Amino acid sequence: MLSLILAALQLAPAEVRNVNVFMADYPSNAFHAREQGSVRLSVVITPSAKVEQCRVLISSGSKSLDQASCNLVFKKAVFRAARDEKGRPAYGLVEVNIGWRLPAIAPPLEAEPVAPLAELTVDRLPNSVAGPIDVKVTLLINDAGGIERCAVPEDADHADQSSAACEALPRMWPESILRTKAGLSARYVRVLDVRFNAAASNGFPPVGS
Repeated sequence: MLSLILAALQLAPAEVRNVNVFMADYPSNAFHAREQGSVRLSVVITPSAKVEQCRVLISSGSKSLDQASCNLVFKKAVFRAARDEKGRPAYGLVEVNIGWRLPAIAPPLEAEPVAPLAELTVDRLPNSVAGPIDVKVTLLINDAGGIERCAVPEDADHADQSSAACEALPRMWPESILRTKAGLSARYVRVLDVRFNAAASNGFPPVGS
């Protein structure tokens, strides 16, 4: 398992570099209906850093705002491509939140990447820690939907827990295949936030693919 972790040090997830959104992007029908809300999107990024797919994971409650969110990502978002274990450009899966708010002093639109959360049950947390421990790992998912590599950030605050997450995740990971626009399965890179909690139950939320 150590070799699996060490071999993954060059893994890098796709990242949102810029999303320019303005009030003019607000759908007119949603604006007049006074619709607001936040949308969580699952976005597939190609090795050339282009958006290939976008789907709604969590709806805003407005079909107009949901569709406008994917339109924004396709037309305006700028991404950095993911990198595989050898540093080569790879497919990436990114989750992005876009918030739509009606005119106010603050900007009406927000966009930021988010990572899904998994929970692991442990017998006990370190003595110096009073509550849950959150760690972040980067995963390389193979074309069969399983974990091929798991990378721990060099500056991880809880390196032992991050390594433990990499050891445990392959045994728990639900198959999560990414299919390209052509219908082919592809290896891809994604970030996962993992929470260690002595009182929590093991589990994963639905993951985008």
